[in-house]
Amino acid sequence: MAKNLLWPFVVALASLTIANASTKEGLQRQIDEVKQKISMEEGMSSAILGRADTSISTSDRLTLDRLQRELAGLNPAPTSTPAAAVSAPTPDPWDNPEFKGLLKPRTEEQKKEEQDQKKETDAQTKADQIKHAYGSDDNLRVLSVRWRKGGFDTVSIITVTLKNVSKSPITDLRYDTVYRAENGEVVTKGGTHEFLGVKDVKKVIAPGQTRTIEIDDGFIQSEAVSMSFQIVGYESR
Repeated sequence: MAKNLLWPFVVALASLTIANASTKEGLQRQIDEVKQKISMEEGMSSAILGRADTSISTSDRLTLDRLQRELAGLNPAPTSTPAAAVSAPTPDPWDNPEFKGLLKPRTEEQKKEEQDQKKETDAQTKADQIKHAYGSDDNLRVLSVRWRKGGFDTVSIITVTLKNVSKSPITDLRYDTVYRAENGEVVTKGGTHEFLGVKDVKKVIAPGQTRTIEIDDGFIQSEAVSMSFQIVGYESR
């Protein structure tokens, strides 16, 4: 008889214990989720702003504090001082699918790879510019162009260095020149622009030869302070 009277109390105590354990697991699960969310929010702010901005996770921290207090109320007071807890590794916020597609901070290895690629691209761009400078092409390269005034600043003398990279001699060079004043205004044009007719350079550049040639480009305005030079044609023999 006494056993039958105690049985309902035993069942009720077991149910309460199971419910209490279930509540603890649920609270712990919520606490872990909130902690992960805070870690990702502050990790994002650190990656973007260069520092962890805790203000963006204020509400989550309040929620975390409430959950931890609720869990503490379900746990009995420890009879002994627990060993120091080992901190779990902070999850990488960039592993969260929500951040997929965002710009992830580059590693030092990635930065170095980008710098090396930029140097290679710049070198190739510079090589292309040299290859096509002053009207250069696959047969004739213009390596340098200089000019000076002569005849009381009324005559243009151009010094140009050319390289024949073809297998045939090159001659009868044709070129264009444009002279500008200090304000950028065109004051004189030479070369094929000459009103007296096309001006050819009757020099010969042998295959593989690099040769420096001096060209008398004729009369110019004394106001000229800059000159542009372009090869526009030649004969290959």
